[in-house]
Amino acid sequence: MSQVNIPPDILALPIAERVELVAKIWDSIAEDAAIGLTDGDRKILDQRLANHQKHPDQGMSWEALKKELRDGQ
Repeated sequence: MSQVNIPPDILALPIAERVELVAKIWDSIAEDAAIGLTDGDRKILDQRLANHQKHPDQGMSWEALKKELRDGQ
């Protein structure tokens, strides 16, 4: 894997903003390329989905997590 130099102004951003930046970069990658899942990946995702459906009150939404990160809680 190649070394990528991250500009200092990016590293100076607050953590919540860097997390948001990473999420936007990841979303752009997902839009550009279909990322395949291995059978093992699919099994883990199926288990997590089943657990969420069994216990829907546990966990938090992506929006709630982003808000928590932004607010520094």
